[in-house]
Amino acid sequence: MQRAGLASGKPNDLFKIKQRYKGDPDYEGPLFAYRALVKSNRREGTYWMPCAGGTVISA
Repeated sequence: MQRAGLASGKPNDLFKIKQRYKGDPDYEGPLFAYRALVKSNRREGTYWMPCAGGTVISA
């Protein structure tokens, strides 16, 4: 997240879509892929990719 220039610890923040781009596949495509690949437990702040062996990484 630091390399992306964001202070947030949530990977989803990289894929936020501004209101003017809602409905545009060029902007919503990466968010769709993120939601399909990354699973999270927001309460614990953990994120993992089941397709990557089920490893859980804490933010």
